[in-house]
Amino acid sequence: MSIPTRCWLAGLALIVGGVLAAISHTYHLEPPSDPAQLAQYARVSQPIHLLLFAGGILVLLGWSGQYGLHCSHSGFTGLFAFLCIFLGILFGDVLHCILEFSVFPVLSSSVPYAVPALASATYEATPLAALLKTGQLMILAGVSATAYSILRVRTLPRWTAVPFGITVAFLGWDMVGPPVAIGSASFIALYCSMVILGLAVIRTARPSASPSINGKPGAETSTS
Repeated sequence: MSIPTRCWLAGLALIVGGVLAAISHTYHLEPPSDPAQLAQYARVSQPIHLLLFAGGILVLLGWSGQYGLHCSHSGFTGLFAFLCIFLGILFGDVLHCILEFSVFPVLSSSVPYAVPALASATYEATPLAALLKTGQLMILAGVSATAYSILRVRTLPRWTAVPFGITVAFLGWDMVGPPVAIGSASFIALYCSMVILGLAVIRTARPSASPSINGKPGAETSTS
């Protein structure tokens, strides 16, 4: 498979997956405390989490593809960023979707009065809760390393690092700031960063930019 084709596939996966995941977080709903509203919540939440699951998997595929294109000269920082974001998205955003579109809808229809306490315990006092928190910390570390790697290696345009820097600010505020409705905003920023990264990866498929993929930044990329 040629390098331009790999660039297009990785870029499209990042763009499509990032758009789907960002839309899912835009319409993300908090579970109701009233069991009588659980049936309606399940009907709306189930397709949203299915969409988020599909978008997250596409982003992970595109993220792996773009790392494969640049791994030869991204060094330890690039490897660290790749592992942190891959595992962070997997643990911190994709894993819980399986519960939300499979287990919880079934429980909502059969034992609705037990679901609020069960969901609260699941997301606060189980190994899944620890994985979610660990995933968020890994995303924060990975996004920071990605921004630094883009600026250092320069195989991608420098402006690609800007949305990752904005995502770092959102994620940092989400973890240390007062509790506000910013959790979804931080993930929206993350997936919008992936969309922009996908556009930049496709941009490198052009003949004038392709030398940068082989570790020799082309004139167009190096002046970005």
